[in-house]
Amino acid sequence: MLLTFKEIVMKQNGNQNFPSKVGNQSIWKTKRQELRSCVILHPSASATSFPLVEEDMMDAVEEKKKEAKGLIDLVFSWSVTDVMNKDLYKNKVEQIPETFSSLEHYFRSFINPLIEETHANLRSNFTTLYYAPVREIFDVDLQHPNNLYYTITLRRSSDNEKVEAYEPGVGDLIALTDVRPKRIDDLDRPKRSYTIALVRRLQYCEGPFEILQVLSSKPIMFDREKDENTDKLFAVHLTNLTTDMRIWRALHPNLAGDKMKIFNSVLKVDTTVEENCTLCLLEENRSIHLSRLRESIGTFGMDGSQEVAILNCIVTRECHHRNDVKLIWGPPGTGKTKMIGSLLFVMLRMKCRALTCAPTNIAVIGVAKKLLSLISGTLLYDTYGLGDIVLFGNGKRMKIDDHEDLYNVFLDYRVSELYRCFAPSSGWRASIESMICLLEYPEMQYQKYLAIEKAKQDDEKKRSKQRELLQKRSQSKSDKDKGKNEKNKCKKGYILWTFKEFVTKEVDSIGTRIMLRTKGLYTNLPTSFLNFEVVKDMVRVLDMLKTLKLSIHNVFVANEDLRQALKGKGQKGRNFNNLCEIRLKCLEVLKLLLDKFSVPKFTEEDKIRNFCLRGASLIFCTASSSSKLQSGENATN
Repeated sequence: MLLTFKEIVMKQNGNQNFPSKVGNQSIWKTKRQELRSCVILHPSASATSFPLVEEDMMDAVEEKKKEAKGLIDLVFSWSVTDVMNKDLYKNKVEQIPETFSSLEHYFRSFINPLIEETHANLRSNFTTLYYAPVREIFDVDLQHPNNLYYTITLRRSSDNEKVEAYEPGVGDLIALTDVRPKRIDDLDRPKRSYTIALVRRLQYCEGPFEILQVLSSKPIMFDREKDENTDKLFAVHLTNLTTDMRIWRALHPNLAGDKMKIFNSVLKVDTTVEENCTLCLLEENRSIHLSRLRESIGTFGMDGSQEVAILNCIVTRECHHRNDVKLIWGPPGTGKTKMIGSLLFVMLRMKCRALTCAPTNIAVIGVAKKLLSLISGTLLYDTYGLGDIVLFGNGKRMKIDDHEDLYNVFLDYRVSELYRCFAPSSGWRASIESMICLLEYPEMQYQKYLAIEKAKQDDEKKRSKQRELLQKRSQSKSDKDKGKNEKNKCKKGYILWTFKEFVTKEVDSIGTRIMLRTKGLYTNLPTSFLNFEVVKDMVRVLDMLKTLKLSIHNVFVANEDLRQALKGKGQKGRNFNNLCEIRLKCLEVLKLLLDKFSVPKFTEEDKIRNFCLRGASLIFCTASSSSKLQSGENATN
């Protein structure tokens, strides 16, 4: 059970009546200092209940106050009339120029278009307010008297509610209103107008409640101690401002320091410098190389401007004499995604490393899908080569389960698959060694199997005797019948395989595991780590194992004769001789493969993740997720 700050203060003051959540500021400040780093729980609270950690919360508040403050204040200032006014920024959005006089001019040129886009998105959501997700608010608690940060407790939705339940997310813009809105006018009623709030943090607790921390546009007037039928409050989802706030912060950087060098380089215009590098144009080999690229690009079905854009990007990438940045611009529907996918396809063929970022997961997924559609049918073998491509991000936010065609490049799935392939006891190498051991020493392996089964039978016999002793003490006939049935069942459960049955089942089982682990390796390992010559050896092993399975199934011999065949002895029939020969070839290719290739010896998931990122040629992620590639175990330098 979570105690609000008001309840904590009341408890320490002997449950004396506390005026209000907003009132008596001096008492609040005094008590906050006393409880600054304390965790206060009701005596009946469980370890999984949500604690109020005042110091951590306040530190997060101070950090968040600095982020996108101007945009949030602007959105908070819009009235319902402002939001619904489609011409609110009609005369404030100017055409973005092709050249800029300064860095400040460059950043300032994008600010009003961003505001107008944020406003248009919010207006669109207001027009469909009837369908907006809603949740009832159980409690509201002011966290700091000076900056309108609140902790809001939401009731968990019931299954029989007609309206879609609001599932909170960081960056959500919500309306707090005392009615479930069915139209826009319900937000701006004379008795009680709505309040806008921005979700800053999520804190989940078990039970019927969900807790989040919000920044409000004005004081929230709500007291749950009143009769719930007369004072209700609802949270209505309007939109999510996460992307807008990130862009806003990017447009308001600190213009001092080394971080601005790239902007100075890109925006500096020198009319004396030619568009293309003269030294590169004079290189004969480069001209031949570009001619081949032009032929390859021509198969993508793009127009002339798109082909020129790709070639210019490649020339810029290949030039070692200058540092340039290319900007590809075009209105919606002009084929930018297709062109970028084609450019990445060419860069992949050239073994160039590239990080592809976009503001949203939808955009990232769109480009990744376009690239995979171009790659389809061009890979050297099956899915070999996809290990050079990594889609990195939050699978839940990407809704990756809805995109089955991206499984082979999504990092989390790749890590899980390689974890199985690298496993010491059941991974790829262990499976190859098990097959070698089975084919070299089939009799020894069969005897081990018999010994294990005999130990199981001995253990079962001991348990059976114990059950019989217990049953003899029982006078119930039904218990005796039941014990008799269990005893017969145990006896029937242990039927030992013959030598041929053992070999057949083991070859099938280990062979299937080798096939799965091999496919997992050549699909998910980067080509820089697993070259195609080794893949061809892997494919040869799989083909030999298929032939071995068929040969064993087709040889109708006694157990003793099969023993002789697997030892390389015997003389009965064509199938018999084929089995001897195939066994020897399998051993040869299996041992050769183990000598040629070894999987990494680490099995920790974070190390596998870092290994995949370091080996990838193309990485796809959102702009915000890209920062994680340079931190901790995900560093990709």
